[in-house]
Amino acid sequence: MSIKLLVRENIRELKPYTSARDIYTSGILLDANENPRSILEKNYPGISRYPDPHHRNLREKLAAYHGISPAQILAGNGSDELLDLCIRVFCAPGKESALIIEPTYGMYKTLCEINDIRVIICVPEEIYEPDMKQAAEAIEKNTKIAFICNPNNPTGGLISPGFIEGLLKRPGMMVVCDEAYIDFAPKGSALPLLAKYNNLIILRTFSKAWGLAGIRCGYIIAHPEVIHYLEAVKYPYNVNRITLSLAERALDNLNMKEELITSLISERERITAFLKELKGVERVFHSDANFILFRSPHSGYIFNRLAEKGIIIRDRSSQPGLSGCLRVSIGLPAENDKFMNIVKEVLNETAD
Repeated sequence: MSIKLLVRENIRELKPYTSARDIYTSGILLDANENPRSILEKNYPGISRYPDPHHRNLREKLAAYHGISPAQILAGNGSDELLDLCIRVFCAPGKESALIIEPTYGMYKTLCEINDIRVIICVPEEIYEPDMKQAAEAIEKNTKIAFICNPNNPTGGLISPGFIEGLLKRPGMMVVCDEAYIDFAPKGSALPLLAKYNNLIILRTFSKAWGLAGIRCGYIIAHPEVIHYLEAVKYPYNVNRITLSLAERALDNLNMKEELITSLISERERITAFLKELKGVERVFHSDANFILFRSPHSGYIFNRLAEKGIIIRDRSSQPGLSGCLRVSIGLPAENDKFMNIVKEVLNETAD
């Protein structure tokens, strides 16, 4: 597929901004109007200088981790910045549309609306099984991008590879596969499809399995030509020095990451089994992520009573197909124990 023809015409012709650090990264740097000293220089050496705009060290580490080329990676200030980049590069405001399979992560729709991109929403009869026929019928001639969250948030389930590949086969459309939670179910990744489809964009994040939500770092894996256009549009210093340093250190601690994943999955299964036994819980959705979605006719009461007790979960009942649904993230074992105890108490109250 011709990536160049999918890119907005003005972006194809864009001459990217050249920052000082695009030209030189070392030497006596008197080119960027930086302060040579910093009030925090004892704590953070080098913090007075702009970061590498191309995130070279991080890209090399990520490339080694995934077994791909650094030219296939672009880092960003969290996944949301990267999602926005994808829309701005491939979708013309006021002219083109995007496909979203609901219920899913709400920022896809919000970012499209901010960029004046019309949103086509598909709601499958079974929320765990997106319907390729339904999606194909909804896609328009000017639909330039489709968003897939895999595993899906807030339902927690993996999207079938056949559905993702079906979208990739559609002419004239990019497919963004948001794999924020894929570390909890790595066999479901679309990464193997990259060798076959250059219109695939995969998003990853350090926020979930790595436990680094506070540093705001995500990255894209895609064909080098796609990365070229995205990089031309991104802000020059979009990932700061501290974030880059911490993300690079995280990649040197892979054993710890696996320990975190194993612990979270164990707790997820424990809470799932508990919820399934509760009277007043109608359905516990299968999860391949670090959260659980469950349905109860008492969802509003459960949500409010938990909040009163200082336990905060998400009410997802306003999303398509999720009436009466609540989403709970997997916490520390003691936090999970408290959640389970209070949910049981609350449901006992409804039975009185």
